[in-house]
Amino acid sequence: SLIMKLFSFIKLNRIFLLLIVISLILRVTTTLYSFQFRENTDALRWKDWGRIAYLHSLADTYKPTYLTFGTLPNNMPPGTLYAVAGMYDLNIQISKVILKFTGAKEGSILWINQYLPNLLFRFPSIISDIIIAYLIYHIVKEKKSRKIAIFSSSLFLFNPIVIYNSSFMGQMDSLNNIFVFVSIFLLYKNRTFFPILFFFLSLFIKLSLIFFIPVYAILFLQKKSLKKIIAYTLLSFACIML
Repeated sequence: SLIMKLFSFIKLNRIFLLLIVISLILRVTTTLYSFQFRENTDALRWKDWGRIAYLHSLADTYKPTYLTFGTLPNNMPPGTLYAVAGMYDLNIQISKVILKFTGAKEGSILWINQYLPNLLFRFPSIISDIIIAYLIYHIVKEKKSRKIAIFSSSLFLFNPIVIYNSSFMGQMDSLNNIFVFVSIFLLYKNRTFFPILFFFLSLFIKLSLIFFIPVYAILFLQKKSLKKIIAYTLLSFACIML
C-alpha cells in the first residue's frame, strides 16, 4: 500500500520531482564551481567551529582559545553549531571509510580535507531549499492549480539569490528559514502550539527573522486568544531552553 502511494505520488508530481532533480544538480554544480575561488570567511568559521566541537566541546567554540583560521569564535545560536558540528563529524566518518578502502594515509587526499567538508557544510541548506520548495508547491497546489504550484515553487528553486546564498557562499539562512516556512504551513493548517515552537526553533538557529515576530503576533491574534498565545510562547521557549 505504501509503495503504491509512493508510485502514485511520483506519477502525479513527476514534473515537480524532475525540477527537484534539476535544481539539485544545479546546486551541486554551483558548489563545485565555488571551490575554485578563495574560501569565504564563514566557510572558514564552519571548519573552525566544527573542528573545535569535535576535538574539545560545543561550548569551546564560543571561546577564542582553539581558533585555527584566525576568524571569530562562535557568535551564533546553538542550532547553527549543531548543524556545523554534525556535518564536520560526518566528514570525519566518511573520510575514515574512504581511507580504509583506499589505503591512503591520513591527510594525503586533498579533496577529503578541503572540498568534502565544504560540500557537507552546504548540505543542510541545500536540503532545506528543497523542502521549502515542496512546502510552497503543496500549499499553492491546494489553493490553486498544479501548474501554478510548479511555477511558484520554481520561482524559489531557481532563484539565483537562493542558489548563490546556500550553494555558492554556503550560508545557513535556508536552514533557519525552513522552520519559519514549516511554522507558516502549520499555521495555515490552523495549528497553534507547533507554529510557535517552529518559529522559536528558527531563532535557535539564527536570529535573522526576529523582526517577523510582530507579523506573527498579528496572524495569531486573528486565530487564537492572547492567553493561549502567551502560554504556548512560554512553553516553546522552555522547550528550546531544555
